[in-house]
Amino acid sequence: VAAMMVQASSAADRSWSPKAAGTYDWNTGSNWGGTVPTSDDTAKLAEPNGSQKIEGRGEASVLDINNGSPSKTREFAGDLTVGSFIFRQGLMNLTGSLSVTGSGGTYSRVGTSQNAPGGTTLQSLHVYGKLSAPGAHALCVARGNDDKSNNANGYLCLHDGGELVLNTTDPTVSMSGLMLARTSGSSEASYLNAAFVQEGGQAKIGRLMAGFETASRATVAVLGGVFELPFYTGTRFRIGHKGFGIFQQLGGTACVLTNCPTLGVTTAFRNDMFELGGGELTTSGAKGAAFYACGGRFQDGGDFYVQGNPSAKGTTSLPPAVA
Repeated sequence: VAAMMVQASSAADRSWSPKAAGTYDWNTGSNWGGTVPTSDDTAKLAEPNGSQKIEGRGEASVLDINNGSPSKTREFAGDLTVGSFIFRQGLMNLTGSLSVTGSGGTYSRVGTSQNAPGGTTLQSLHVYGKLSAPGAHALCVARGNDDKSNNANGYLCLHDGGELVLNTTDPTVSMSGLMLARTSGSSEASYLNAAFVQEGGQAKIGRLMAGFETASRATVAVLGGVFELPFYTGTRFRIGHKGFGIFQQLGGTACVLTNCPTLGVTTAFRNDMFELGGGELTTSGAKGAAFYACGGRFQDGGDFYVQGNPSAKGTTSLPPAVA
């Protein structure tokens, strides 16, 4: 009786081989040292010598990219499906689609201190296509360690025609949605700077925390398009948690706790609100938040809370619609 031994495939690190500037295909084996990543693998793309464009359909468990500097841009023009991603340094342009399947409080990172202890990293992700993470998964912009020697800067920009979808499944999970300037643990550490800028397109974000840690600064700027924070029971939209947060609108339409983009308000949701300031002091006592409505339309279907007093959470309820 002949027996056949079948060796099951196991997760592995697959490293991107091309260094020169140019256009490449994800599914070419030689670009990965012979083996194209599968959904179990970590796909690692180290610093190239010039700008690269990557086409084709692909998958990975983790997509780990370090471009090194903004002068070395990578463009993803194909369709990728990953469990999570790490964009460490440099400039990334997404003109195709990136689907993230992670859930259960997992997260992806744009700008992280974990690759350069003691230094300052910079990562910019520009979305012209579609970035979708509909599960209970967080997109962390400027993700630091529990160590004040580690700094991180992250920038996320949504452009005309682009689409951003973050946690439309279970926004009650605290580590989900869009997290701006949050460390990898519970201590008040790291110096983090994060920004989300929407120039156009449509964003649908189930949970938003901007300026999460004490030594952090975060900005949300809506310049155009539709910025939607839809209603879900138990979610949270907070500008300025333990650090400093700014919400600025110069154009477009911002919809909070409504059934946007139709701009209809069904009811006032008293248990869920748009919060300006965290209503709590940190050990250093440093925190703050600001809201600037300079253009466009801001529509709030629930309460607008201003929580500057840690003991009495001063609340300000605005009318359902603020033009």
